[in-house]
Amino acid sequence: MCVCVQVLAVDGGDPALTGSAVVIVSVLDVDDNVAEFTEDNYQMSVPENSAVGVVVGHVTAVDDDLSPYNVVYYELLDDDTNSFHIDRLNGQYHPASARGCAVARCAKMTQVTQNTSVCKYVRQ
Repeated sequence: MCVCVQVLAVDGGDPALTGSAVVIVSVLDVDDNVAEFTEDNYQMSVPENSAVGVVVGHVTAVDDDLSPYNVVYYELLDDDTNSFHIDRLNGQYHPASARGCAVARCAKMTQVTQNTSVCKYVRQ
């Protein structure tokens, strides 16, 4: 956003002399918004015999900051089984191993904001 203002300077003389200038103020964006998931909960189902890498769903988060602060990355937390994988850039969720589909559990979303937003998928 940009704000333009004309400023007038008047001296104390008689007659008063004046000068003017245009001041342009650019308001720069900062990383002040938190990334937020577009859904409160994500429900995904996958048959236990699904192929490794088949996309079972995806999560989406948005950050209302301007670029570059609105970039969102995804990652899994607390996935001790390494059974599932989430694509860092697009949030697609898929089994990382054939065992993944057999050990699927409920998961909850949380988020963390840094210079770029990292939306973390926490397994429970």
